[in-house]
Amino acid sequence: MSLAPENRAAVNKLLQEYRAAGSNLQKKQEICRKVLAIDPAAVPLMTTAVERDLQPQLRKYSAKFQVQAVAAAKRKVSKVDLNKVTEMRIAVHDLEKLGDDFTKQVIVEKIDPIVQKLRAAFILDRADILDQSPDLQAERKKLLAFGELWELCQAQLPPPPAKAKQDKSPPLSFESYLQGEEDLAASQAIPQDPRTRAILAMNAKLAEKIDPEEARAILALNLSRNLLGLPALAIDLRLCEAARGHSQDMERLNFFSHESPVPDKKTPWDRAKLAGTTASGENIFAGASSGKSAHEGWFHSPGHHKNQMGNFTRVGVGRSGTHFTQMFGS
Repeated sequence: MSLAPENRAAVNKLLQEYRAAGSNLQKKQEICRKVLAIDPAAVPLMTTAVERDLQPQLRKYSAKFQVQAVAAAKRKVSKVDLNKVTEMRIAVHDLEKLGDDFTKQVIVEKIDPIVQKLRAAFILDRADILDQSPDLQAERKKLLAFGELWELCQAQLPPPPAKAKQDKSPPLSFESYLQGEEDLAASQAIPQDPRTRAILAMNAKLAEKIDPEEARAILALNLSRNLLGLPALAIDLRLCEAARGHSQDMERLNFFSHESPVPDKKTPWDRAKLAGTTASGENIFAGASSGKSAHEGWFHSPGHHKNQMGNFTRVGVGRSGTHFTQMFGS
């Protein structure tokens, strides 16, 4: 959807006013509402402006939260029964081998409880981490106030294609989004083997070159793999390019499929080749409010779950609006 020519000047002027408003949240909210009321095609532009404002604050907050989580986790890790951890991880991977009997119900009723036990073994609850830091509580309060702008934009984003509605994640409040960010930060306190630690450090540098929600989807995947005893996957920027192109095509042409109507981009393998790399698997999602929620949707879908926990070495995620594509390479 393109911005109507007669609305372009008004929207651009308001976006300039938004940037000039600085830390005046009341002014920014007024401008945001005006932009969203002018033209549905202005929603992505306003969303981008809000996210550009929000990301530095989120990164700062998440880094501080992670430091607090790691310090708290050190006291727990020494008490963990590693043999029990190994047994739980093996139980999950045995369930993943069930073939046609591996269903969403199996993931929800059998794998999710094991995941929760593993998390409880290694990290404190996010609320407990907050209780130990008045500084974090103060920063969180500021973020929640700014998050009202994010919610305004999210409420106006277009719905996913009909074929994707069964995969749509529930709408997120900014409170829920922030809890997801805290969950990712806390999960980095889980012990990592040297290989995973090195890959995550390399990925953190590459994450600056991709969309923040793409990076969050990849981080959420790798933290889930680490929790379940699997090695992390390295970011392949070319796979990100191919995945992003497919997400853009799905949003622009209003389709939801691994098979694309775009010439030379029909299959995931075609798209990977066009980007100068190779792929061995692909997941798609429409209707995700964040990279973490896209990951959660894939984790609870049997076929997508098997890709996520598969024997790959590389990964790329591409986002366009609420459309996400995840590509894997060996």
